[in-house]
Amino acid sequence: MKRLIFILLVSLLFLPDTNAQLWKYKRYQASGYIGISQFFGDVGGYSRGENVIGFKDITLHQTRVSIGGYLKYWVVEDATIKGGLSFTLLHGTDLRGSNEARGFENVTMVIEPIVGGEYYFIRNKARNSYLFMQGRMTTTSLIQMIDVYATAGIGAAIYSVSPNETLELRAEKVSGVTVSVPFGIGATVVMTPNISIGAELILHETMTDYLDGYTSQFSSRNDLFYTLGFTFNYKFKLSRTRFPSGVRH
Repeated sequence: MKRLIFILLVSLLFLPDTNAQLWKYKRYQASGYIGISQFFGDVGGYSRGENVIGFKDITLHQTRVSIGGYLKYWVVEDATIKGGLSFTLLHGTDLRGSNEARGFENVTMVIEPIVGGEYYFIRNKARNSYLFMQGRMTTTSLIQMIDVYATAGIGAAIYSVSPNETLELRAEKVSGVTVSVPFGIGATVVMTPNISIGAELILHETMTDYLDGYTSQFSSRNDLFYTLGFTFNYKFKLSRTRFPSGVRH
């Protein structure tokens, strides 16, 4: 009887620490997204005096598609490193802007390999639940299944511009490679021990003013674009590991 009590006490002592390490059993994550883009260059848009903090430049007419994927590795419980590749279409047009009479329009393809990281400042409560990791139902509420994170990285934006006939006469550079700095914020909801879904808003700063093939004498900064992606994430492991129960998975 004394031996049984001793075993129970030792188990209670080490169980919280064991549960706190459950995240280590699946440290890899494959993530894919599909979403939309908004481009801010020298083609299109309104002048500063006509546009309150840029809101009028965000239009459905400018919206194009963005898709991509990442492979992530959890370095510590609240942070990952990642590498990935994305494909984004950008669109700029003088239609419905301050320079409508000018008539410039472009479509730009951007391929962007990046390396970066994420820091999770809000973590879901299920990640260290032994019952949840075993695929069993828990009493965790929806709000406790949410992760919120900040992300940043560095990449190479490989771009190719297709100008319309009017812009083609003034285009200076229609292809190239430049440094990009994507950063932003995201959130996910855990659906199962392996699967989560979410959304991610990323600002892509670049080191060029030619993503639309043209730079104006009034331009004061390099081109940039936003992507809003809806993500699907799958966690996995590369080797056989043991849960605290000692059963291999």
